[in-house]
Amino acid sequence: MPEDLTLPTPGAPPDDATRLAPEGLTARLPYDAPSNIGPYHLVRRVGEGGMGEVWEAEQREPMRRRVAIKLVKVGMDTRHFVARFEAERQALALMEHPAIARVIDGGATETGRPYLVMEFVEGEPITRYCDARRLGTRQRLELFLLVCDGVEHAHRRGILHRDLKPSNVMVAERDGATVPKIIDFGVAKAIEEPLTDRTLHTAIGGWIGTPAYMSPEQADVRGDIDTRTDVYSLGVMLYELLAGVRPLPEHTIDSAAPDELRRMIREREAPRPSARFSALGGQSTTIAGARSTDAPELARRLRGDLDWIVLKAIEKDRERRYGSPSQLADDVRRHLSNQPVVARPPSTVYRAGRFVRRHKLAVSAGAIAAAGLVAAVVGTGIGLVRARAAEAEARREASTSESVTGFLVDLFTETDPRNTRGETVTVREVLDRGAERVRAELASEPIVQARLEGTIGDVYEALGLYDRAEPLHRSALQTLEREVGPEDPRTESARSTLASTQWRLGRYDQAEPALRRVLEARRARLGDEHPDTLKSKNDLANLLLRRGDLAGAETLYRDAWETRSRVYGAEDELTLGARHNLANVLGSLGRHDEEVAHLEAVLEARRRVQGADHPDTLGAAMNLASSYQEVGRLEEAQALADITYEGMRRVLGEDHPDTLSMLGNLGGLDLEFSRWDSATDRYGRVVEGRTRALGPDHDQTLIGRRNLAYALEGAGRMEEAQAQILIAAAGLAKSLGPDAYMTLDTGAQLALVHASMGRNAEAKRELEAVLPGIEQAVGKAHPQVREMLYNLACISTRIGENEQALGYLERSVEAGLVDLAMLSDPDLEPLRSAPRFAALVNKVRASGTD
Repeated sequence: MPEDLTLPTPGAPPDDATRLAPEGLTARLPYDAPSNIGPYHLVRRVGEGGMGEVWEAEQREPMRRRVAIKLVKVGMDTRHFVARFEAERQALALMEHPAIARVIDGGATETGRPYLVMEFVEGEPITRYCDARRLGTRQRLELFLLVCDGVEHAHRRGILHRDLKPSNVMVAERDGATVPKIIDFGVAKAIEEPLTDRTLHTAIGGWIGTPAYMSPEQADVRGDIDTRTDVYSLGVMLYELLAGVRPLPEHTIDSAAPDELRRMIREREAPRPSARFSALGGQSTTIAGARSTDAPELARRLRGDLDWIVLKAIEKDRERRYGSPSQLADDVRRHLSNQPVVARPPSTVYRAGRFVRRHKLAVSAGAIAAAGLVAAVVGTGIGLVRARAAEAEARREASTSESVTGFLVDLFTETDPRNTRGETVTVREVLDRGAERVRAELASEPIVQARLEGTIGDVYEALGLYDRAEPLHRSALQTLEREVGPEDPRTESARSTLASTQWRLGRYDQAEPALRRVLEARRARLGDEHPDTLKSKNDLANLLLRRGDLAGAETLYRDAWETRSRVYGAEDELTLGARHNLANVLGSLGRHDEEVAHLEAVLEARRRVQGADHPDTLGAAMNLASSYQEVGRLEEAQALADITYEGMRRVLGEDHPDTLSMLGNLGGLDLEFSRWDSATDRYGRVVEGRTRALGPDHDQTLIGRRNLAYALEGAGRMEEAQAQILIAAAGLAKSLGPDAYMTLDTGAQLALVHASMGRNAEAKRELEAVLPGIEQAVGKAHPQVREMLYNLACISTRIGENEQALGYLERSVEAGLVDLAMLSDPDLEPLRSAPRFAALVNKVRASGTD
C-alpha cells in the first residue's frame, strides 16, 4: 500500500458510489478495468505502479468480505509475463505465516489480464505505527523480529520479496496484540513496481525496487540477487526504525540521475546509525521523543551493538552481510538478552561487559579481570574463526535459497500451455514430477535437496497424501542429520514435520518420541512463548488426542491457545487453530457446551479472517456441526453439515481425509433421524475412500468401519455389523494398542452388538472388561460412562444377575443419567420389587429428572 495513502477506518461508511478512488487518484476505471472480477466488486483503487494497480474490492459470494486485488495493466499481459506471473502465484500459495498477507485467489479477467486476490490489510506502515505510539527501542526490535520471521518463512519457500520497506509492512492491533503483515510479497518480482518512493523498473536487467531500500546487487544491471538482498532491505528498515532516518539522505536520492543513483547505492558507505542520528541537530529531539526518550539517551542506545547489527545487515559486500533474516534476527535477540552479538568483533572488554550485564550480582571485579586475561589470549583466534564461519554460512544459505527459488519457479512454469501442449496438468502431477527431479538432479546439493523435499512433502500433506509426503520428509531428515548435525534447528524442524506426518499415518510409536524430543529442545533453546515451541505443543497434543490421552492433550492445547492469545492476539490464524483443537478435545471429554462455545467463536473468526472456503474454516464448520449434533441441535447440525460437505468436495476433493470425515458426520446425522440406508451408504463410502487414501489398516479407516457397524446395527443387519466391528476392534488394538481409548470404545460397541444379538453373558463380560479403562480415559462423570453403567444394569437382568444390576443402576443414577422414563424399561422389570429400586425411583423423582 502507498505510504501517503491510508485505508478507511474500520466501521466507517463506504465511499460514495461516484468516488471510487481517494483524493489524488483518478475516480474513473482506467485501462478498461472491469467493475467486477468474478465474485469481486471493485470499490476503489488504493495505489498504482508502472505495471499494475491495487484495488480495494468486495467479495459478494459465497461470502461478503473486503479483499485487495492486484491487477496487471494492459500492455503488461504478454505471454511470457503471464506464464511468469502464474509460476509466482503458485509459489506464493505455498506460504502460510501470520506475518505475511495471505493469497486468497488468482486468475485472469475476461480479457486475459492476470490478477491476484489477497487479504485486505488494514493498519499503518511500521515506521508510522511505531512513531505514533512512541514505541521504545526494545519494542521496535521485538516488532522487527516478527517481520524477520515472516521473511525467513518466505525464503524457505523459495520466494524473495525484493521491495521490503515500511510501506510494505503494515501494522495493526488485534485484541491487544501488535500484528505486522508483509504485503506485496514476491509480487514485485513478477508483477509490478511498488507504488511509492520512486520505485524503479528499467528495461535493462529488469531493475525492480525502491532505491532507498535497494541492495547494491539489486541495482546492478546483471540482476544477480539472492536472500541477502532482502536482508539488506530489512537492515535499512531497521536503521530507520531505530534512528528515524535512512542511511542515504532523502534529498540525495530524489535529486540524483539514474546512473548516479545506481553508483550511490552500490558504492556510498552508510554512516553508523548513532552518528547519523547525532548529526541531525534539532530534528533529533523530535525523533527521540517518538521513541519515548531524549536525544543523548537514544544516541547512547544506538552506539555499540545496534550500530554493528545494522551495519552488518547493510554491508555493500553481500559476502559480509547476514546470510538470512533468521541470522539477523538471532543477533537482535542476542542483543536483547545481553549476549555477545555476531556482528561485533568479540573484543576482551566487550565480552566482559556483556557478561557483567547478564550476571550483575554474581560477578566481582576480580572475576572480570580474570575473564579478560583469558579472553585476551584466545580472543583474536576465536573472532577470526567465528567471522569466517558466519561468512561461510551466509554464502551457503544464500546459495541454497537461490537454488530453491529457481527450482520451484521452473517446476511451476512447466504448467505453461506452451510446454504441456494443451494437456491438463494437475497439482499432483506437478508434485510427482518435482519429487522425481529432486532425487535425480540434486544429489550433489544435499541441503537444497532436503529443503525441496520438505517443501514438496508439505504440499502433499496439505492435499491429504500422507503416504507420498512421508518418504520425502524422512529423506530430508536423514540428509540434514548427516550434513548439519542432529541438533541443528533445520534438522529439528524436519524431525517435527516427519513425526507429524507419521502420526497422521497412524505410526504413533515412531512419532511420539520424536515430537517430545523436539518440544524439549525448543523449550530449552527458544522458550515457551516462541512460535516453534507452541507448534510443537500443538503437534504433540494432536498425537495424544488421537491415541486417547485426552487429559494430556487438553493441557497442551489449552497452554498453546492461552499463550498464543496473549502474545499474538485472539484472531491470529494459529491462535484460532489452537482454540479449535482445544474445542475438539473438550468434545471428546463430553464437555459439549464448552466445545460449542469455542467452535462458534472460531468459525466466526475464521470466516472473517480466512474466508468461508478456506480449509481451516471448513474444518471448523465440520466440527461445529458435529457438536450441534451432540447437544441435540439437530436441525442446525444438518443445515451446517450439508453446506460444509459441498464446500469440502469443491475445495478439497472427494477423497480428502477432511471431506471423508464430513461425509461420516452426515452419516451420524442419518443415524439420529433413523435414516439407516442413507447412513449405511455414507459410512460405506467413507470406508472405501479412506482405504484408497490411507490404507485398510489406518486407524481412521478402522473408525469408519465401526461407524458403518452402527448403521448396519440400526438397520437390523446384525451379522454384517458384527463383522465390521470385529475388523475395527482387532485393527485398532494393533495400531493404537489394547488400552487406547478408541480401542476400548470399539470394544464397548462390540459388546452392545452382541447384546442385540442375544449374547448377553458375552456382552456383559466385554463391557465390564473395558469399563475401567474408559473411566480412566474420560472420567467417571463422562456421559459415556454413565450410559455404559445403565447398559450393564439392563444386560445383567437378562441373565438373572439382579444384585449386580442394582449396583450398576445405582452408580448410573448417582451420576445423574437416569430419568423416570428409563426406569420403566422392560429390562428392569425384575428389579421393581426390590427396596433399593424403589429408593432409586424416589431419588430420581426428588431430583426433578423426568
